[in-house]
Amino acid sequence: KLKGGVLMILTVPQTLKLLQISRTTLYRMFENGELKKVKLSKSARAIRVQLPIELEQQYSEQIKALN
Repeated sequence: KLKGGVLMILTVPQTLKLLQISRTTLYRMFENGELKKVKLSKSARAIRVQLPIELEQQYSEQIKALN
């Protein structure tokens, strides 16, 4: 969690850009439990990615640049 108890949730395109990975790799990471998938609705377009605290810390400057 970030300061104030807020989870870092990114869109799929933001995650792909941040981690410099392919969509296939992202979904493999979901399957392996490396990243958590957050569904906002039944739509496939409503998928978001919850970053583990380790990745949040590692990529904190790049995450700020995404906003």
